[in-house]
Amino acid sequence: MTDLDIPDGVAQPDVVSSRGGGVSLIWLVPIFALLLGAGIAWQYYDNLGPVITITFDSAEGVIPDATKVRYKHVEIGDVVAVGLDPGADEVVVSARIDKAAQHLLGSETRFWIVKPRAGLGGISGIGTILSGTYIDTDPGGAVGTTEFTGLEEPPLTPLSKPGLRIAIKSELASSVRVGSPVYYRNIKVGQVDGRTFTDNFSVVEFGLFIQQAYSDLITTNSRFWNAGGLDIRITADGADIRSPSLESLLEGGISFDTPLHADAGDQVGNGAEFTLYPDRESAFKSGLYGKVRYLLYFDGSVRGLNSDAPVEFLGIRVGDVVSVDLSYNSLSNEVSIPVLIEIDPWLLFGERLDAEAVHLRIVQLVERGMKAQLKNANLVTGQLLVELGMYPGERVAEVSNDGEFHMLPTVPNTIAQISQGIEGLVAKFNSLEIEPVLAEIQQLAAELRGYTSSPAMKALPESIDQVASALEVLMEGKATDMASTLAPNGELHDQLVAALTELRKMADSLRQLSDTLVEKPNALIFGRNKTSPDRKPVRSEYDRQ
Repeated sequence: MTDLDIPDGVAQPDVVSSRGGGVSLIWLVPIFALLLGAGIAWQYYDNLGPVITITFDSAEGVIPDATKVRYKHVEIGDVVAVGLDPGADEVVVSARIDKAAQHLLGSETRFWIVKPRAGLGGISGIGTILSGTYIDTDPGGAVGTTEFTGLEEPPLTPLSKPGLRIAIKSELASSVRVGSPVYYRNIKVGQVDGRTFTDNFSVVEFGLFIQQAYSDLITTNSRFWNAGGLDIRITADGADIRSPSLESLLEGGISFDTPLHADAGDQVGNGAEFTLYPDRESAFKSGLYGKVRYLLYFDGSVRGLNSDAPVEFLGIRVGDVVSVDLSYNSLSNEVSIPVLIEIDPWLLFGERLDAEAVHLRIVQLVERGMKAQLKNANLVTGQLLVELGMYPGERVAEVSNDGEFHMLPTVPNTIAQISQGIEGLVAKFNSLEIEPVLAEIQQLAAELRGYTSSPAMKALPESIDQVASALEVLMEGKATDMASTLAPNGELHDQLVAALTELRKMADSLRQLSDTLVEKPNALIFGRNKTSPDRKPVRSEYDRQ
């Protein structure tokens, strides 16, 4: 039996066809639900915003789906993945940023991980101990960037803070670090906001932030130098010890100023680049209008003359010594010491001049007698300086040329002149024939020694004493007969007293002469030393009475 066979006794069913045919309305319900879900999904993904990647050296504390991205403590996204780059050298953090905050993703936007930190600048990130680590944001630049390099340290000043941002380059980092103060005439006007290497790692680049109120102080003629640490130097002027403020002594620092003899210069904008000099002197002698160089050749030693030694004109510093070298000429087999100096036209002439005008004036000064001379700058350290002085009495010289540089005439230094004079005196003394003179002196000394040692010479003082005693006896015996003649008012009294006095002095002199010649026979030629204070003079018999 087929499906169409109907058993007997069963009524035939009435077949009624639907009106119009088509699709049932029940299908509208799932279709509407599908469209509603697609709309909700589209709205969800449309509100998610872009996914960005941030590269860090380390992602300590960053957890996917748990770590937040914040700006001004407001959540603007979530970390969705953490992984390594292909070389496994850095950590790549993927974060989804809300659509409402995607305008913060600029080309200069900076990200860093906020976590507890402690340093000389203070303690930061304490709140993350309870809330957990998060990534902070500092927006800036043109919108549209999705790949960023994160900072290992949080920036000190946000990009939105008004002020001037410049770059300082140096071959040595010295004591300057992130957070070090920036001074203008010992007044803090900013701070070091960043420090990094250039692409070839040969130069350190510092980012400086200058407060808006002081940004006009920096011009194209500004000079920057290291002001941190304790600077102890031995210069031509002696020991120079400079101690900055306690803050810069601990954290380092940078100072800047404009040289007094320089123009004010033009104002600079963000991104301007400058050079960091080791000290103020190096910064101010860097040359604003172009310095001129001359070559000097000195006779004799230049010991004590170092690079950076002063070059003075009549006692006023007008330049510096650039180098002191040793040159050997293989053709003439001669050794010379070229000294290269640098002269600042402004310090010498007080005005801006080009190289040709400066050289013309130097030539005129040389024609009037200007020459270079080495002088002792410090007697304690023995350092020398180059003095440009006027020597009108010297032979007139001229400026010559030694290939690359012009040469200035020089004169020997004072010490060299004294040495030359002594050497000349010694040479003249050596040229004298003193052997015959010494032989005659020795012969004369021998004869005098024989004369003074003879018995007659030794008996002479005693004979004189006997004559004096006899005269005294004679005067006493004849006192009555000669009373009238030798009376105090007599004619022979004064003459006799004077004769006796002279005779006594003669006896003393002969005795002293005899003693001296016995002790030192050459005393008649070279003289004798003064009588020792402990030696008593010889007294005659007449003095003892």
